[in-house]
Amino acid sequence: VDRCEESPLLRIREHSSKALLALIHHDQYSTIINQQISQLVKQPKDKIRQNTLHGRLLQINAIFESMKKNHLQFTFNSSLNLQDMLSSLEWCIY
Repeated sequence: VDRCEESPLLRIREHSSKALLALIHHDQYSTIINQQISQLVKQPKDKIRQNTLHGRLLQINAIFESMKKNHLQFTFNSSLNLQDMLSSLEWCIY
């Protein structure tokens, strides 16, 4: 699934995000999201490819959608400062 998130093919990245849900238990959702966000924040922007970024965001979104559908709570990792996280990812918004 990790390799598929980097694929240049959009459909592969989309299917990767759906496959991830089948591989993880819902108890792990918050942990996986926090790990994915942490990896994005720590990775230098010149080292991450757009397809990888998009694939990872698709996976995060798929988990959030599943959490919403199943009425699950998200627990944000308190060691991550939300403002720092958003400012470090600001480059990919534009």
